[in-house]
Amino acid sequence: MSWRTPCPPADEHLISICPPFFEASIGWSNRSMAFADFTTRLTDLDGRTGTSGIERPRASSPFRLRHLLAPSLQQRTITTFPFSIYGQDAMSLAIMPQPSIHPVIFTDLDGTLLDHKSYSARPADQLVQLLCDRDIAEVVPITSKTIWELLWLKQEVPIPFSIGVTENGSVIHGPEDYFQKDGKRSQILTLGVEYQEILSQIQKLPLPIRRHLSGFSDMSVAEVGEATGLSLDDAKRAKDRQATEPFLWSGSDQELAALESIVGQANIQLQRGGRFYHLTGRATKEQAMDYIVKAIAKRKPDFEIVSIALGDGPNDLAMIEAADFGVIMPNPEGMTIISAKPHVRTAPLPGPQGWVIAVTEILAELGLNLRQS
Repeated sequence: MSWRTPCPPADEHLISICPPFFEASIGWSNRSMAFADFTTRLTDLDGRTGTSGIERPRASSPFRLRHLLAPSLQQRTITTFPFSIYGQDAMSLAIMPQPSIHPVIFTDLDGTLLDHKSYSARPADQLVQLLCDRDIAEVVPITSKTIWELLWLKQEVPIPFSIGVTENGSVIHGPEDYFQKDGKRSQILTLGVEYQEILSQIQKLPLPIRRHLSGFSDMSVAEVGEATGLSLDDAKRAKDRQATEPFLWSGSDQELAALESIVGQANIQLQRGGRFYHLTGRATKEQAMDYIVKAIAKRKPDFEIVSIALGDGPNDLAMIEAADFGVIMPNPEGMTIISAKPHVRTAPLPGPQGWVIAVTEILAELGLNLRQS
């Protein structure tokens, strides 16, 4: 199996149709077949037509399709002219060179890139390796795990990556000096609240509240293992945190609301998980995704950066919907999340098999076609 990097013809350009008003774009988004009429009208420009692919737009974005243009149109970098579709006049139609595309794939791990039961990444690991080796796309794990759990997993699976997001979007890890904040460069960027600050706020809690909170910092490695079902080595890696504090709660709902109010004054939020609650800063997975896309765009100015996000849990939904292409992974162990967004699809299978199918389909839509050889 090999991956063929697309080489668009010299006469392949990108066409954008700008609607006259926002409501029109919503109507147009459901009328992709209108491009059949549109491409025949382009023939009148130079006697030649033929689309090489239609890109599904978001409702609020201009339509875009790739079109093979005749030489007389190629000579102009940008060509604009009025156009009418289904009786509605477009503000303009712009023709411009098609930029190279560099996808960035943000993926949850458990139940998405990894099988829920076996933790195997096959066959997704082979595709990830290929994408990274050929520099076709970035693959960015974005997980609730700590960096130490992620690095251990990278050795065990293995999953090649240079950028990773841990503790539910709170911390971004990259190559040396990759990120810049407050005038300093670093390979670690904390978007949330530093762990020591969270612990400091816990210690300041009124005793009637504090006594009901039992966090990882209060537990030994053995106690974390017992509470989570992890081995001692895994519990040690889970306990070594940077920006979030999981905890067990023994108080009432009223006391929990009081805790949430108190820590909120320090810009710390309370998140409800399965068995554990979490104290964390206000960082999110979608914020981390946005920061990484912008960082990569600065390093690849000649590329159009396209974000793809995959996940299976409720805490993944905002990230999935914020991406250019979102993929919901079926969850055989629970309820599958849903989205009404037109750019979000559901993978046909759970875990790594569904991951490969969904990612391959999206890459093909972007003109990156996987070829058997």
